[in-house]
Amino acid sequence: MSNNASSAAGFWVGVDLAQDSLQISRAPIGLEVSLWSRLPQIALSNTAQGRDQLAGWIAAQAVALGASCRGIVVEATGGLSRRFAQALEQLGGLPPVSIVNPFFVKSFGRSLGQRSKNDKLDAAVLAVFGAVQQPAPAAALTPAQERLRELDRLRQGVVQHQTAWKNSLREARDPLARRVGEQQIELAAKQIEELGGRIAETIAKDDDLRRQHQLLDSVPGIGPCLAATILAELGDLSAYHRDALVGYVGLFSREKRSGKRQGRGGGLVKGGGARVRRALGLAAMAVVRSNQPIKEFGLRLVARGKTKMCALTALMRKLLLIARAIVVSGKPYNPAEALREKPKRRVAHG
Repeated sequence: MSNNASSAAGFWVGVDLAQDSLQISRAPIGLEVSLWSRLPQIALSNTAQGRDQLAGWIAAQAVALGASCRGIVVEATGGLSRRFAQALEQLGGLPPVSIVNPFFVKSFGRSLGQRSKNDKLDAAVLAVFGAVQQPAPAAALTPAQERLRELDRLRQGVVQHQTAWKNSLREARDPLARRVGEQQIELAAKQIEELGGRIAETIAKDDDLRRQHQLLDSVPGIGPCLAATILAELGDLSAYHRDALVGYVGLFSREKRSGKRQGRGGGLVKGGGARVRRALGLAAMAVVRSNQPIKEFGLRLVARGKTKMCALTALMRKLLLIARAIVVSGKPYNPAEALREKPKRRVAHG
């Protein structure tokens, strides 16, 4: 199907974001994907004036194509992508922004034959990704969720900083080095405590966050810190399908098998959700030692021939899906329900 013949169905805009600049491309729905590198481009500044010019460019493209813009695609870049989406929403008259996982866009670009990387090619790939995949708009965060995410990410950063100083202190021999290290560890402990209080306060003041946090905190191994991280990074778990949630956090095991060749498995596909994945890994290792039913679940997997890493991944996935299940049901954790084996499908024989 030609570029022009397909334009009546609408088009998508891809924006490669940087702190000071925007590289923009557009792709009509149903385009011949072999033409992806020849799509129209425009470069603007990432300012209020530049965003106004972007709105005018999209309107001009709609007139030229005789079609409407169905969506705008950007890669997830933390606060930068969210601020961009909010700024376009405030302009009004523009389609919603979809914030997509960079891992998926990179894989999609390879499927198109992208071998080089620059802003123009990245914008074109984003536009074609939108036209082909038509991703859902980014969910808007409430002010409470924005505050929780900012505070929780800062807390995680301070915890990592404290851990680095503790590791450094083990090797320190000079008195000054040891004193500085101890001071940094003490300062980080105070900051972690203060941030924990602000996080608890933010959750307590919001009805939805408080209700979901109480439900998540009821799961053995999750606790208040991981519950806050899940809410900060994933939001309402009931909004996800099971597979979509596992896929976003990146908890599918990676296998390498082809015919008689058996590669080494046990790794993770990963992708997005690194903060939640890291916290779930620590929780899974802790819960194995404290929760006998979950420990037995892991041992059964190892007995079936799974590697320890694969079993740990399964425990992480189990914790995440238990968390989703109790949020969906609105009922606190019930061990009998959470660890109940799924009935095997019966195959009808004719």
